[in-house]
Parts: sequence; C-alpha cells; structure tokens
Amino acid sequence: QEVLGGPPPAPGAVRLYGPADFDGPEPPPDLQTLAPYARPVSLAVPVVLTAPGVAPAQTAALAGPLASLGRMMGWMAGESSIYRVHVTLEDGIELAYPGMGGYPAGYDPRARGRYRRALASTTPHWGPPYRDHDGRLLLACGVALRAPGGRLLGAATITAEARVVAELLRGEPAGSRGYLVDEEGNVVVSQDGDAGDAPGDAEGNVRLSPLPLPGAHDRIRATPAPVGVSEERGALVGYGRLPSVGWYYAFAVDEQALASSLRGWP
Repeated sequence: QEVLGGPPPAPGAVRLYGPADFDGPEPPPDLQTLAPYARPVSLAVPVVLTAPGVAPAQTAALAGPLASLGRMMGWMAGESSIYRVHVTLEDGIELAYPGMGGYPAGYDPRARGRYRRALASTTPHWGPPYRDHDGRLLLACGVALRAPGGRLLGAATITAEARVVAELLRGEPAGSRGYLVDEEGNVVVSQDGDAGDAPGDAEGNVRLSPLPLPGAHDRIRATPAPVGVSEERGALVGYGRLPSVGWYYAFAVDEQALASSLRGWP
C-alpha cells in the first residue's frame, strides 16, 4: 500500500489464492498445464505465500496492493525467457507469478537464498543457481525494495531456467564445450545444464564445481581485455566478459579436433 498508494479495497472485494487453493475445489479459473512448468499454473493470478506466523489479517490488509502487483506481473506471460517473478515482503508475505501450488509446509520465502542475496543488492544483480520447490535449477536476478524514506520493504526477483542458458552455450563454435563462469571460477551453467547436480540445501542453494580447465580462470581474470583466446593444455579457450554481473562465458575447443575439422579446406 505504501508503494502503490490508493485506498484499501472493501472487505471481500479481492480474491487472493494461496498454494492450497491451486489443488482445491475452487482453483483459479484459468489453471492449466503449460510447459515448462512441472505443475498446473495460472497466468491470470499469482499465488500468495505466507511464512509461518503471518496472521491472515496481515494478508487481508494488503489485499488491494497484492492484487495490483499481481496484475502488473501479467506482463511476463509472453516472455519465454522468464520463468517466474517473485515479490517478497520483509514481513513474510510473497507474491509469485505464474501462480501454482505444491509448496511444502512451513515454507518461508525469506529463508530462500535468492531473497537473501537480493536484499544485499541496490541494483538488479544475478546470483548463482538454486533449486525451487519443484527441484528445478534456476538463476535469479534480484534487487531490494525500499520505501521512499529508505525503509526496507523486501525484494523482487525474476528467474530463468538454467537449461535455457545452457542451450545458448551449446555448440558455439561447433565441437566446443561452453561454460558460464562466476567471479570465483565456478561453473554456473555448462552447455549440458549440469551445474549444481547436488540437491539444493534448505535455502535452495547448490554446490558449484570449478571450471574444468586448470589455470584458465586465473589467466582470464588477470587479462583486462573484454574478450580473448588462450591456449590451455591442448585446448583453445575463448572467453567474453559479462561486466554487469562480474561473470564470463568460455568456450573450449580441442586443438586436434579443430585441426581435423579444418583438413581439406581450400
């Protein structure tokens, strides 16, 4: 209400859907099975999640602003690169779009790693991969939300599937291995989408593996050029920096395989 303004709605004028409603007798009218989601979703309404201890009266008091935010989230319905949008309030209420059920008992959105990382960001910032409540590997870009006077309200995040990023890394150039690498030299996503094979922890975070090209990360980090190529133990490694997130992408091509593919060229 503080951010969106406007008078609160009359009691009962706004219908909010919690996770249990999506599996109940009166789900959102447009509930549908839609790729790539693991369970039925609604593109018309988000799901309202509340942490343990949040009183129903707290959610009811925010019914108007939550409904307004839900309508605003509808813009992403046609954005295939975006998986979900979350607006998480510091008092334990979260709006997630598209709406879906299936959340575990005791779910607290403030305990998720994506939320904690977003609180530390004054500008939108991508974080490491994590697993959602369906076990899907995602990447989140988040930013803290503050009232005009600076008081912390919560955080907003958008997520993308790691597999979508992996597809961008696959086969470019032909026969190469592609990696998206963070500032510490860990593989965020490879072309196989195999980063974070281990299950997520309590916050959804996964354990990352280092770039499997010994010495390449240190050399790339020490080179100021935005793009470049280096030779690493029989492989040519091309890279390009992503300054907005502090990461880089790298492609490794075996020199012998590359030479074989070039034989017979004019």
